[in-house]
Amino acid sequence: MPDQKLTVGAYLFDRFELMTACGPLDFFGKLSEHISLNIITHSGEPASSEQGPQIKADFSLSNSPSFDIILLPGGSGIKSEVENTDLLTWLQQKTKAAKYVVSVSSGSALLARTGLLDGVRATADKNTIQWVVTQGPKVNWVKQARWTEDQKFFTASGISTGLDMTLTLIKRIFDERTAQNIAFDSGYEWRGGSSWDSFAMTQGLM
Repeated sequence: MPDQKLTVGAYLFDRFELMTACGPLDFFGKLSEHISLNIITHSGEPASSEQGPQIKADFSLSNSPSFDIILLPGGSGIKSEVENTDLLTWLQQKTKAAKYVVSVSSGSALLARTGLLDGVRATADKNTIQWVVTQGPKVNWVKQARWTEDQKFFTASGISTGLDMTLTLIKRIFDERTAQNIAFDSGYEWRGGSSWDSFAMTQGLM
């Protein structure tokens, strides 16, 4: 177990995909004695999801502290966020102190745009990966992967794979039993193999 309580900072933007943020946050939140959850938005105002519901922010980019784990979801709003220079600067600064940096779906486009993923193995949502790879030509993109793990960077290709990746990270930080208990309590069938990816074939990415 970590000696101190870990902090998760999830950056949300308008038109983020609800489950790519809330799925991992739900699993992290089941360890509330050891992990605290925080929401960051650009201005500190609530962020509206792709599906409609808004989530209130704890911090803005300008007043947020550093976090042990940074979480970046996907969603159609990501195409505006890759031009958000305040966010890119924030990511470059805050990832230095972070123990782990996690993205789900197209969220890896943000990390790629900063150059943080140069030379790093990463993946993205199968429906958007052709666009995502243009944001970081020096990234070692893995198109056939449920998720990737390289140094402190974890990137997942979609909603359920984001849950699998989160459990894998929890296993690394805590232990396998802790991760298995979270999956069991959630009624979730955890797929532990990061390279098993049937969706890559259906999308013609193999």
